[in-house]
Amino acid sequence: MKALLLFLLSCNLFAADFSDHISRSKWGDFESVWFKDERFPLYSLTIFFNEGALNEGKKKAGQTQAALNLLDSGSSKYNQKEISEFFDFYGISYSAYVSHEYSSFTFSGLVKDFPKTVEMVCHLFNEATYPEQEVKNYKKRSLSDLRNLISSPQAVADRALRHIEMRGTDYFYPTGGTIYSIRKFTSDALKSRVKELAKDSTKRFYYLGPKLSEDSQKLFLEKCGWTQKDKKVSEVKPIKKNAKKGHIYLVPVPDSNQAQIRLGKVIPKELADKNRDVYTFISSYLGGGFTSKLVQELRVKRGLTYSANSYISTQKNYGRVGISTFSKNPTVIKTLNEIKRILNHEASKEGMDEQSFEHNKRYVIGSHPFTFESTSSFLGLIIGMDHQGRELDEIYNFPRSIRKIKTNQAKEVFADIFNWDELNIIVVGDKSLKEQLETIRPVRVLPVNWIL
Repeated sequence: MKALLLFLLSCNLFAADFSDHISRSKWGDFESVWFKDERFPLYSLTIFFNEGALNEGKKKAGQTQAALNLLDSGSSKYNQKEISEFFDFYGISYSAYVSHEYSSFTFSGLVKDFPKTVEMVCHLFNEATYPEQEVKNYKKRSLSDLRNLISSPQAVADRALRHIEMRGTDYFYPTGGTIYSIRKFTSDALKSRVKELAKDSTKRFYYLGPKLSEDSQKLFLEKCGWTQKDKKVSEVKPIKKNAKKGHIYLVPVPDSNQAQIRLGKVIPKELADKNRDVYTFISSYLGGGFTSKLVQELRVKRGLTYSANSYISTQKNYGRVGISTFSKNPTVIKTLNEIKRILNHEASKEGMDEQSFEHNKRYVIGSHPFTFESTSSFLGLIIGMDHQGRELDEIYNFPRSIRKIKTNQAKEVFADIFNWDELNIIVVGDKSLKEQLETIRPVRVLPVNWIL
């Protein structure tokens, strides 16, 4: 499948063959998407739920993720060991994914074992008991991971930036929960949450593999006993652009000889929808690889860091813009000033010279097929696009869209998105950096506990 996807995309044949490989139909009252792959007697089925971590709130943050992660911890008929042995015996792999806006559960194996696997998966969704000891162990592990977060300055920086950007929105609480909310997990709460997903949410099925018989589809629906209520998720407040003036935040880490640096802001949905392909190009141009501007200027020419990258990600209700790098303590200020210079220069008349511009176009178009190296990543992309209400035509129209981008258009978008004055700056490092950082902007010191 990997070779097939790469071949179709690189040869621009994907549009012509698209309908031959993806089809939409109904399993009873449920929408389904079938990605045809008949080379091997293997399948993968992803169950999509239109509810995620949104609206969990402070007391329940992380319950959706915990409920799906502990689905195999015990049921009314089997203990955790027996469930694990069942999946091992049939070679079944399974995993859960939770975002703020939706959740999914994926399982895969041999087609001949589909009926037996379906019986177990549906049984777990309907009869999971969440034994108190297993919930206790999960809480202990999760709390330990959060408390040990300080040992990973990169993770602290990423989490701190997200906290800053999401304050005042429905997306503030992380999908995995906080120290406060994890402590409050109970067996009853997790049972209630998984029942909400199974019974009350809108569901959609994504199937990869040989054609599934109607009997298998009916078996799945019968064993799970789910109904399609077409439930609409609660309305969320629209996420607006961050304040016009960005701030600097220092998260002190004792005895650190280098600092993690993050810059970022939120962009509203209308901008994310309007400029999605231009954003992909700009992000790659600025920090998408070794030849990108950030790496060439910060690493190759000045030796200020080993790596630097940028991203522009778009969700259903908002987008996020960011730059990520690190530097030794004595060169943190120089690194930030260089980033400022790069951003201002690339948005200026002299920036984005034609040679670099065309080179990056070729790079973005050429690397596009490798986005789909694995079928799981391709299916994940389709699920995300369906959730956002985007047309799948975007996938094979992407190269054509990139070719049409003009220098002036890219500069205009770049100047708005990577406006230095609007970017929040997070520095995770020694507290002595505060005085240096104040030469750029007033500094707000945030304790690590604030993001836990």
